[in-house]
Amino acid sequence: MDRQDGLRHQFSGKRLAKAPAAPYLKDSTAVSNSRDTRKMTSQSSRFFDELAKVMKNAAGAAQGARREVDNLVKAQIERVLADIQIVQREEFDVVRDMASMARTENEALRARIAELESRLDQFGSKPSAPAKKKPAAKSSTPGM
Repeated sequence: MDRQDGLRHQFSGKRLAKAPAAPYLKDSTAVSNSRDTRKMTSQSSRFFDELAKVMKNAAGAAQGARREVDNLVKAQIERVLADIQIVQREEFDVVRDMASMARTENEALRARIAELESRLDQFGSKPSAPAKKKPAAKSSTPGM
C-alpha cells in the first residue's frame, strides 16, 4: 500500500481498492506535483490578497472621487442659482412671515374700521365720501 492509499484508508475509514497508477508518473513526480500545487496555491493566494488590496484601495479612491464630484456639482448649482437670482430659503421664510403679520394686522384694522362705522351709524350720520384733493398749481419758477 503506497502513501496515497494509506491516506485514503485513514480518512475514509474503509479499505479502498488500490487505484491503478498512471504509467507515466513516478513517485517522485507525485511528490513534485504536490510541491507545485502548494507553490501554486501560495502564489494564487498572494495574487488574490494583492487583488483584494487593489480593490480596497480602488473603493476608497472611488468614494473620495464621489465626494469631490458631489462638492463640485453642489458648487455649480449654487452658482447657477445665484446667477439667475433665485431667492434663498431663509429670505423666503422672512418675507412669508412679514406677509403673514401684515395680513393679520390688515384683518385687525378692517375689524376696527367696521366697529367705528357701526358707532358712526348709531349717531345717525352716514360717512361722507373722502374729499378729493385739488391738483397742486404748477410753479412758475424757471429751472426748478
